[in-house]
Amino acid sequence: MKLYKYLKNEHMKLLLEKGTLRIGTLHDYNNENKYGAMVSDATDGVKTLRGGGVFFGKEINNHPVISQFFKVADDANNVAINFGSSGRLTVPSRNMFIFSTASKYSTELHEKWHQSEGYDSCYEIFDPDGFFKAISDVIWKSCLYLGYAPVIYTPKGGLNMRSRVANAHPALFKGGEDFGEQCEVRAVWLPKGPVTKIDIDHRIVPIDNVEKYVRKHKIL
Repeated sequence: MKLYKYLKNEHMKLLLEKGTLRIGTLHDYNNENKYGAMVSDATDGVKTLRGGGVFFGKEINNHPVISQFFKVADDANNVAINFGSSGRLTVPSRNMFIFSTASKYSTELHEKWHQSEGYDSCYEIFDPDGFFKAISDVIWKSCLYLGYAPVIYTPKGGLNMRSRVANAHPALFKGGEDFGEQCEVRAVWLPKGPVTKIDIDHRIVPIDNVEKYVRKHKIL
């Protein structure tokens, strides 16, 4: 699997020539006044589920999200929660370190990134596993690497509670189908330590032998 990173040329040069890159934070990208329309999303990292009809007893306890709000005895099959078609539950992610990429390269999309955010360059990550391990090896003392996966674009009103991806981590959810063309694949790191004592900001991470993982792909 290959991944692609759209960015400004000056930042691509820092990676390819000096081996340094920036990893951002989830809550930073919630700030709609800080970035352009293709980056900022107030609902990024918020999992919203809706509907799904009636859930009984053990079904309630086994559901990855409903069980965070309700608990019943496993044998209480006479207990039911009816979400109908529009009942909703919302689960926000705690702040995390994230690194966003795309699963494919598109010239048309690159032009949009350029117009919106000034991203005139793109590099290819031809060894994602090695690349994210290299980042994790530098920040392991303060962060736990959770892996990388495609972002889930939440439809208007929320994702159905019976969806097969309802158990995905909230950090992988992005509000609005309008972002779907970005084909985002996101790597996530969980900061270590008590949640209430952590106020994280972006990090500049040095990587040795970066050419083992990435190469220049395109400059507009």
